[in-house]
Amino acid sequence: MTKFKILFGIFLFLFLISYTNSQHNEKIFRFSHYSFKWIPFLSNKWILSTRNCWNKNNYPLYKDKQPEIRFMKHAPNECQSPEYPIIYIEDIEATHWIQIVNVNIKPPHNKSSLQIDQWVFVDVSEDFNKSKIPFYYTLTPNNKFWDNPGWNYFINPFKKENLNWQAITFSVSVKDNFVTPRFAFSWGYKIDYQNVLINAVNPKQIDILIWEKYRSYFNTQYPQWIFKKIMEKKE
Repeated sequence: MTKFKILFGIFLFLFLISYTNSQHNEKIFRFSHYSFKWIPFLSNKWILSTRNCWNKNNYPLYKDKQPEIRFMKHAPNECQSPEYPIIYIEDIEATHWIQIVNVNIKPPHNKSSLQIDQWVFVDVSEDFNKSKIPFYYTLTPNNKFWDNPGWNYFINPFKKENLNWQAITFSVSVKDNFVTPRFAFSWGYKIDYQNVLINAVNPKQIDILIWEKYRSYFNTQYPQWIFKKIMEKKE
């Protein structure tokens, strides 16, 4: 109940200070539109599970040739992060996925980062992080990647600096302890706080050579695997 009181208080406050300005009225509408979609999460009463969310497979087909990409700029209400982008990639030869995320904020004090000035990290679960496993955990079969990353329950319209969430996603093939890169993709979203907007960054396949930018870090942080050079990749 306390969560709902806080939510209602924030909504009422923003409504009162914005009522006389039409531009602000649009912002307050978007604020309520985004924020109230998180109520099922806050109350722990999901209509459908996360598994059912990705398992629908009815998201728009963005790229029909292998690797296949499905992408929706604003996820539906039953997903874990409604209104944030949702992506589905299928690489029939992949066995695992590795995802690097770059966020334009200073790294949290208790989180690792590849850079000092902004938060760049390998996107893994807490358990995988503790076990030094570099692979992205997905509910889908191993040759399929799915993600619906959210950031804030509420988009603060008084925040001045916008947020950029950018991902580089690798499909990889793992045999024994050798990790061979196959394809690389970029995608993400931007939060425009002042205009209360979530703007998706469309996915695209990028040059696999970007793997070399991170390979030495992978080898240092995850010594139980050998991350192969691009020149070692066999077609």
